[in-house]
Amino acid sequence: MLRLLHTADWHLGRRFPSFEPHAARALTRARLDAVQRLLALGERLAVDAILCAGDLFDEPAPDAAVTEPLAELLAAHERPIVLLPGNHDPLGGAQSPWDPKHPFRRALPDSVHVVDRDDFELELEGGVIVASPCRSTAGAAPVAERLPARREGDERVRVGLAHGSTFGSAAPFPVEPESIAALGLDYLALGDHHGLEVHGGATTIAYPGTPEPTSHGESHAGHVLLAMVARGRAFCEPEAVHRWHWRDVTIEGLDDLAILADDDLGDTVLRVRFDATFTPAEQARAEALLTRIGRATDALTIERSGLRLDLTDADAPLDELSPLLADAGHTLLEQARAGDAEAERALRHLFRLAVDR
Repeated sequence: MLRLLHTADWHLGRRFPSFEPHAARALTRARLDAVQRLLALGERLAVDAILCAGDLFDEPAPDAAVTEPLAELLAAHERPIVLLPGNHDPLGGAQSPWDPKHPFRRALPDSVHVVDRDDFELELEGGVIVASPCRSTAGAAPVAERLPARREGDERVRVGLAHGSTFGSAAPFPVEPESIAALGLDYLALGDHHGLEVHGGATTIAYPGTPEPTSHGESHAGHVLLAMVARGRAFCEPEAVHRWHWRDVTIEGLDDLAILADDDLGDTVLRVRFDATFTPAEQARAEALLTRIGRATDALTIERSGLRLDLTDADAPLDELSPLLADAGHTLLEQARAGDAEAERALRHLFRLAVDR
């Protein structure tokens, strides 16, 4: 039996420009911290090897600020580690970190093996790892055509390592589960899909997902897989290694927003969307709650496109403002009632002023 730690899609160096600078820096740094945790987990679990199934870097030519810290982490581990180029960081080019002359590649210890040829094999006590790298961002042959089939009489545990998608032949690097069975693999360790997925069958086909989520909507991201692989069978156990929790919340009323404001939102990347209609007073209360929520999380996105104003009795709050603002407010109110979205957005600010008074 082989005990393997299967990981993929680190996307080191990924930037998060839609967030405030301090949050963007924290999310970028969190990716390297997750790698440190998963490497420590591999040591603690005494696995036979750590398999990294592509897209370890977010771009083909990451700068030294990205590659040097990773090289330092990898140099501190003696356990076999296999690094596979993916479609974000394909093999090829002098600027590629996989190039033999690149400072990153030269800094790697002998225990780290880069998949830099199509016939890559790594012998381990109890089995063998076969792998094929990505050489471009798209357009490669299906994974089943790039990995060698089991030879007659070979009874070793056989594990494939590749980067590709099981979501149809139109995908950039297609993985067709029905064609994988012919390879005689006991386990196929994949990267590309950012969520955790395990498909049983003659060959267990698995995605660990990214160890630190990269966006909203990644199903069960934030894990690595402990894979225990024997001849003809495999058992997978997900292990959480992430820091950040990505939450996508739709607010339908003030009660929803108040409950959210009382939650523990530390280490939460929060997206708040609305499907609600508020009176001016409710609008002001909602903005106050959003301010409170913003103080509780470092990474907040608010989408107000589904937030509507109840303009039925909206004249009275405007009369509380100074004459100049009140006149402007009543003009905006007429425009908003006629369907002007920009006028409605401006009214929200005026209503908050009126209620705050």
